[in-house]
Amino acid sequence: MDWKIEDDWGGFRDIHQRPDRAEELGIEHHTAISLQTLPNELIQEIIKLAPHPQTSLSLCSKRLHNLTTPILYDNVSLTHQKSYPFFVRTISCRPDLTSHVRHFHTSAYTADWDFDLDFLTLNHKRWIRQSLPTVFGESACNYWFREIFAFRPRYRKLTAAAWDAITAFLLCLFSGLQSIDMKPYGLLVAKYFHIDMVLEQASWGKAMIKSMSRSVLSNLRSVSIGGSQQSRRLSIYYALPFLEVNSVRRVRISYLRDDIWSSLSFPSVLETTDLALLNSHLSHGSMQRILSLFNSLKRFQYQYGVANRQDHHLLPPPLIIKENLLGSRNTLEQLMISDDRREPYQDWMLISGTPIGSLRQFSRLSVIKADALVLLGEEYRTTPSTEEGLEKTRSFTIDQCIDFIHSLPTSLEHLTIWKNTTAIVKCLGYMFSLAGNLLPPHFKSMTLFFRSQIDAPSDSEMEEWAERASKLGVVLRWERTLKGLPIDQWQRRIEDAFE
Repeated sequence: MDWKIEDDWGGFRDIHQRPDRAEELGIEHHTAISLQTLPNELIQEIIKLAPHPQTSLSLCSKRLHNLTTPILYDNVSLTHQKSYPFFVRTISCRPDLTSHVRHFHTSAYTADWDFDLDFLTLNHKRWIRQSLPTVFGESACNYWFREIFAFRPRYRKLTAAAWDAITAFLLCLFSGLQSIDMKPYGLLVAKYFHIDMVLEQASWGKAMIKSMSRSVLSNLRSVSIGGSQQSRRLSIYYALPFLEVNSVRRVRISYLRDDIWSSLSFPSVLETTDLALLNSHLSHGSMQRILSLFNSLKRFQYQYGVANRQDHHLLPPPLIIKENLLGSRNTLEQLMISDDRREPYQDWMLISGTPIGSLRQFSRLSVIKADALVLLGEEYRTTPSTEEGLEKTRSFTIDQCIDFIHSLPTSLEHLTIWKNTTAIVKCLGYMFSLAGNLLPPHFKSMTLFFRSQIDAPSDSEMEEWAERASKLGVVLRWERTLKGLPIDQWQRRIEDAFE
């Protein structure tokens, strides 16, 4: 870096040209630092901070090309109609690039996607065949190889099979893969033969893995899967193999639906510590069976999907969710239960009039984020003649408020409550006035999100409660504009609050 000073004539001169002048001003003299003198690690960190696209940097010099390439292929996202053939062509010419992939994202659709790989040369096809893991057997690999090149645009049934075969092939190549974000291809496809085969290999015992020349998905830690854009529903048959991978610790599943469970073979215990089920449509029995697979969860998030009038009663109430989480009572640190609707609950949309109940069995639970309905139950309402009066008469009973305070775990530090109305004020009165000594000893903060402007108390009233809370060592925050936000901003705020 060249320091510059202003001389007596108003011009600028470089200090490195006048070191004596720098000494007079008490400025340390620095010589210019060349890019050649910087270590590779520092240059790579600078490249990561550079705006996209970073491909232009790789064209500057051979050294920058070598340093930029691992960063360019660190996160592979195949979300374009032609992305699959383009990427396969690239790695066929440069197989070494697959070792740089750490994060893989694919979001395919059923219309106009191209999986045709017939343009590859004979040598490239031979390389693909040789790259298929021999542990699956000669006949299985031959069938797999044929499926990779079986895509025909006029035959839609073969499209999902080609996506399955090519995606499974890529998963085998990514030896350093750490995270997967995948939406299945095709409408209501429950299972994918080749992907399941690769995941099954990754879930075998250590003795079996040691016998392989190369372990598959041994570094995989995070999995995010969801239903297709058209169906918005995901089969448990598709999700379960991802859960069984030995190395996976974080799983995020969207639009999970009920299936016929009798033919499924479940492991006794899964090692996942972070589980999120978003926009789910699970019945009581399905929820019980899924959560029975975990006994070491540290973070659990459940988001109810929008139910129809006919099947809303099938949704598992919060109490059922809590009871099935007791296997992780000694490990659970964060609990999040909400509904994906931004509008207020309707009478027929109520999950259950019974709240989640006491959470004191969870000895390490420090963060709770949930809807008011989940924690306190249904609001008590009088029967006024006008809708305006209905908004002013919402309240919780004394028993609801006291039971809620007693239900909080002793390890709780941060509490966030969604979809509040003015009814929460009564509960605040018991928390920060009458029953302040009943709060958890390590309780630090409480955040309230109100359903709309008219559902929230005035700012002056909330400021009074915030002052009372501060006397007990608790920071009280609130947000009053939830309903007025555009849907994309509202969803982003929901996601940020749950992270």
